[in-house]
Amino acid sequence: MLKDKNILYIVHNYNTFQKDPIEEAAKYFKRVYVLVRYKPLSKIVKIIPINWLKKFDDSYVIDLRDLPDNVEVIKTPVWYLPYGIFYKWAGESHYRSVKKIIEKFDIKFDLIHSHFIWTAGYVGMKLKEKYDKPLTITAHGYDIYDIPFQSSAWRKRIVKVLDSADELLTVSDFAKSFFNSLNIKKTPYIVYNGFNERLFGKVNKQEVRRKLAFPKNKKIILTIGNLEKVKGYDLLLEALSIVAQERKDFLCIHIGTGTQEKKIKGLIKKYNLEKNVKLLGKKPHHELKDWYGICDFF
Repeated sequence: MLKDKNILYIVHNYNTFQKDPIEEAAKYFKRVYVLVRYKPLSKIVKIIPINWLKKFDDSYVIDLRDLPDNVEVIKTPVWYLPYGIFYKWAGESHYRSVKKIIEKFDIKFDLIHSHFIWTAGYVGMKLKEKYDKPLTITAHGYDIYDIPFQSSAWRKRIVKVLDSADELLTVSDFAKSFFNSLNIKKTPYIVYNGFNERLFGKVNKQEVRRKLAFPKNKKIILTIGNLEKVKGYDLLLEALSIVAQERKDFLCIHIGTGTQEKKIKGLIKKYNLEKNVKLLGKKPHHELKDWYGICDFF
C-alpha cells in the first residue's frame, strides 16, 4: 500500500507544473520529500536590489503556500552554469548536494521521482544505484527535445539516464516522439499538464485592472511561458506588428523569462511595439489569477 510508503522527489523548482501534481499525489503517500535544486546566488539577490538578479531569487522557484502536512520541501544548493560543458558537470554537483541532504536529515524513502532528465534524472539514477529504489523520470520539454541532440556525448548521457528508470513519463505526444528517435528501452506514458482548479477562477476584471494600474480602453493580450525559440514568440511579435498597422488600442503582456529575452526585446524595438508589448518577467504562481483575469485574449 502506498499509504505506508515515502516518496522522494528531485525537482528543479517547486511551483506550477511540479508543485500541483506532487501535492495531488501526496494524499496517497505517508511522507513526501521534495528536494528542490536552486542556485545559492539567491541569497545575494535578497541583499542586492538589482533587477536582472531577481530571476535567481528562490521565491520564484519555490512556492510553499498551502503545503500539505505530509510534504516537506528542502532546498538543495547547486552551484552551476547552465551552459555547454559547465552544465555537464552540474549533474554530479546536484547529486552530491542531494546525497548530503539525505544523510543530514536521515531521509527514508521507498520511491524516487525525478522531474526533468538533466540534472534531476541523473540524480535519480545515482540514488537508485546507491539505495536500490525504483525510479520514475518525467521529461518535460527541452530536456528531451534539445539536450540529447546537442552532441553525441549528451545523447549518450541522456540515454543512459533514461534507460536507468523503471518508468518514464512525459507531457505530450510531441515530447514522446523524441524518445522514439533516441531508441529508449521503455515507452513513456503521457501525463498531460493539468491545473489546480483551487487557484484559478473568475475575478472582477475592472477592479483588478485598477489594482494593477492597467488602462480600461486597451484590449489586453496575455501570454505566459519561457522565452525560448520553440515557443515562437518571434512569430507573435511579427503578427502584432501587422495588427499595429490597423489599430493601436492593444497591449500584449508577457510573463516569463528565457534565453531568447534579449532577442525578443530587439524585435519589440524593431517592430516599434514598445508601447504595445510589455515583458514583466517572472511572477509568483499565486498571482497569475489576476493576470488571467484582466486579459481579453490569452
